Amino acid sequence: MRKAITLGTSAAILVGLAVAAAPAGADTTNATFTLTGGGLSLSVPTNPTVNLSSGLAIGSAQVAGALNPTTVTDQRGSLLASWKVQVTGSDFVTGASTTGTTSDDYTIPKANTYAYIDVTALTALVPTGGMVVTSAALTANKANLAEPATPADAPTLIAGTTAGNGSITYTPSLSVTIPAQAIAGTYSGSVVQTAS
Repeated sequence: MRKAITLGTSAAILVGLAVAAAPAGADTTNATFTLTGGGLSLSVPTNPTVNLSSGLAIGSAQVAGALNPTTVTDQRGSLLASWKVQVTGSDFVTGASTTGTTSDDYTIPKANTYAYIDVTALTALVPTGGMVVTSAALTANKANLAEPATPADAPTLIAGTTAGNGSITYTPSLSVTIPAQAIAGTYSGSVVQTAS
């Protein structure tokens, strides 16, 4: 008798649990959200002027030095996207006119100018997020700033890929070959980096 009572009680408990597990009127609501990707940007310090040398003697064959750090930020949020930084520049011109006009200012053409990333600076790069460097114009294969046929033909300074988002900061360097006939004076020029 006791066994029959025990089995009957267990069966009643199981039936009660089955009813509680499937309440009447249950339904499901789906939830979604949209994550919008940003863009690819490049930034340099707000005062980007650098002095490559202040005491270079006439007859020097070359001047070289580091520019300011450059940061490339990729917020496109792609599964895998490529990016590159192309570099162009201007001629270097003296402001040392002896007649008060620019007719006798001396110009060092931009074809004499090269941009590159020093090998030791490259090994120190620490990209964040999913950013990876795949190539760079190093000391042995500098990017010449001679006039490109089209903007798309401008030489690449650094390139890579991004999975998701990330950023990288690098310091480009510049070298200028000085013609033997260059006159004394302060030479000014510019370098433009474009990320795409």
